[in-house]
Amino acid sequence: MRGLLALGLVAVLAAGVATGGDAKKDAAKLEGKWVGELKGLKLEMTFAKDQFTFKFGDTGTFKGTYKIDPSKKPRAMDMKITDGPMFENLTAKGIYDLDGDTLKWSTNEPGKDERPTAFKDDEGHLNITFKRVK
Repeated sequence: MRGLLALGLVAVLAAGVATGGDAKKDAAKLEGKWVGELKGLKLEMTFAKDQFTFKFGDTGTFKGTYKIDPSKKPRAMDMKITDGPMFENLTAKGIYDLDGDTLKWSTNEPGKDERPTAFKDDEGHLNITFKRVK
């Protein structure tokens, strides 16, 4: 009985760390406006609580919700697009890395199940380095 109780407590604590503590810290660090560039195209990403807005140059603005999992290596981010010129109701699976005022972000095309495993430019992945707007 004690063993089962201890195992249950460990599981609850582990779940709290994976989805609570570090995720809340990273979410707080993500909040705000970030700017980047891709092949001369100006990009803006804004995070507020569990919402994002992504201005992709003149292509359009995408809005939606996001979830992060900093316990993954690399850290995982899922972004569900709820409003935009395309990809509505699809989720983009990505990865991210925070280093002060620099956000490295890579994602697959919305709707695809594959998640990038590294920050590199390759077919099908969008790979951007953003800087925080102060």
